[in-house]
Amino acid sequence: MNLLLLRVSALIVILSLSSSVTQAAEYRTGEEIIVGKDEVIADDLYAFGAKVIIVRGRITGDLVTSCQEVEIHGIVDGAVLAIGKKITISGTVNRSARIAGDQLILSESCRINEDLMASGNTLELKPGSTVGRDLLFAGHEAKLEGNIDRNVWGICGSCYLSGTVGNKFSVTTSMTEESHRNDLPGEMKEQLIELYKMAPGLNGAIPGAYISPLELPPGLTLSEDAIIKGKLTYKSPEEATIDDGATIEGETEWLKVEVKEEPPTVQEQLISQAKLWGTFFLMGLLMVCFCPQSTGGIVNAIFDRPIASFFLGIVGIVLSIVGMALISACIFGLPWLFGLVQLPDMMAPSAGVSILGTVLYLGSLIFFSWYGAPACVSMAFGKLIFREAGPGSRVPLLFAMIFGLIFYVAALNVPYLDIATGVIVTLLAFGGFTIWLMRCIYFGHPDDHSNTQSKSNLHPEMKSKYDN
Repeated sequence: MNLLLLRVSALIVILSLSSSVTQAAEYRTGEEIIVGKDEVIADDLYAFGAKVIIVRGRITGDLVTSCQEVEIHGIVDGAVLAIGKKITISGTVNRSARIAGDQLILSESCRINEDLMASGNTLELKPGSTVGRDLLFAGHEAKLEGNIDRNVWGICGSCYLSGTVGNKFSVTTSMTEESHRNDLPGEMKEQLIELYKMAPGLNGAIPGAYISPLELPPGLTLSEDAIIKGKLTYKSPEEATIDDGATIEGETEWLKVEVKEEPPTVQEQLISQAKLWGTFFLMGLLMVCFCPQSTGGIVNAIFDRPIASFFLGIVGIVLSIVGMALISACIFGLPWLFGLVQLPDMMAPSAGVSILGTVLYLGSLIFFSWYGAPACVSMAFGKLIFREAGPGSRVPLLFAMIFGLIFYVAALNVPYLDIATGVIVTLLAFGGFTIWLMRCIYFGHPDDHSNTQSKSNLHPEMKSKYDN
């Protein structure tokens, strides 16, 4: 807010110095500044630093003020230059008004005989309010229910019109600074750009991130009572919402704005990659802590037989899908079977067990596909350095995974290579799991290669395959 005060104060000084009428000025300060109903100030009034300024009487010159709240219920014969958290005008300003703040309100009885230039979060023109010439607005939201006798130019996230515009209506609702620079008259163009720069919180705003205090929809909306007597031009990513009863006497031109996402900064990329690496590491840590034997067995299978693991991965994926279909079929098949054999009491329990089994199987399959596969393959890759990583060796497996995940996450950031990496890792992991499962079935305890008793009971041909 301090930066905003400096900018607006500078603008106020410049505009006040450029005034064509030189008058004496009255200065007021204090906690509360009030111009009474019957009070007449026969020159300019400068009021600063108060919590509130209330004008109920008459100011024959200009009103220049910077207070927390500004209320104008009387008459200002000159111009109004005001900044405040909330600015309310319900009286008459015989020249132009330039206002900046958080909440800007023109009440039903307000009349500004010349131009209104406004910068803020919200601008409201209540029904019955009038701007005698042009309206220029920069901010988040504009709700225009009053009358603007000439033109409207604006930059905002949301604009709602249900009043009357006497000539051209030109607005941008894409939250960009490039707003009708070629359409505006020279002096107005520069003033609107200055107002845009001063709008509280507007610079760098993200479309859609701002919460609407006026509850306006994003973009441009014309109600059934809206009247535009000239051309409608609007720049927006989305087409305007125009009710059937709205009147537009001139042409309507929609200049579609393509919203471009800014590339992430180096810091944002590093944070994102660190989060991704940490997620895989935590999931792998759970596997190593709770299932060191099976995890090490899968890692050994991938490391010892990478080519076989790759091609068997296709078989493993197909078998996983078939298994999913069979378990799912049990949800209906088992109750039907128990009903067929006249055991109706078993129908509901069997369906419940089948549903539970399906949920557990599907959850395990998703976990292994998303997290287990990268963790296991990363451990197998890290085993190139940490050779002692294997079944039951938690610490070496963790070091191997830390090393391997660095390369895996880096590969995911390379275009096209990320897709290839995902496919290869998935196939290797499912193939390694298939080999580990086959060893469990054939050898009983495949993780212990020193189990000579198990091998001695095998057929010579099977023993040879096991050793290989």
